[in-house]
Amino acid sequence: MNQLTDIQKLFAESGSVVSTKHLTDNGISRYLIAKYLKQNVIEKVGYGKFCLNDSVPDEFFKIQLRSEKIVFSYSTALYFHNLTDKIPMTYDVTVPQGYNVSKIKRDFPNIDFYYSKADLWAVGLEKTVTPFGFEVNVYDKERTIIDIIHKRKSIDSQIFIQAVKDYFKGKPNLRKILKYAKLLNMEQSVRDYIEIL
Repeated sequence: MNQLTDIQKLFAESGSVVSTKHLTDNGISRYLIAKYLKQNVIEKVGYGKFCLNDSVPDEFFKIQLRSEKIVFSYSTALYFHNLTDKIPMTYDVTVPQGYNVSKIKRDFPNIDFYYSKADLWAVGLEKTVTPFGFEVNVYDKERTIIDIIHKRKSIDSQIFIQAVKDYFKGKPNLRKILKYAKLLNMEQSVRDYIEIL
């Protein structure tokens, strides 16, 4: 088996994105990595991370690769949950308070960062799949609805109204949303929307 077949097999077994360490641990030298980069066989998608050139990740996954602490939230989470048909031009992400995002901001100026208390950051965290099939972190529908109610003045009113209506007219998980609302100190605001809708 030649070296090119080896690297393709390695990517197939390991997933779409592979680290430099994983490549070198499996017999692919740094020289070969540089060679395959130059030949456009592989592409660098993050610090020390590569994918095959025919499976380049989408922007969502490139952002996620920067940190496991990134969670897609607010309008971007609405998009993942089909609660808006507006495709994000900027990406809303939430990280724990105090998390240093300066390098990520530099590399991705189209991200709006939100901060959550560290002990509440994981409330409603789940995995989803991007349109190109890559796994990323996102807040579930209930956390997303609470977040947009909390920040309703800074969210496009049309997007806000449609998302809240669609959520409560669908199959809302009232037990879960009220549990989250209590944790996030938003119980009364959420109850007001439940009563109206």
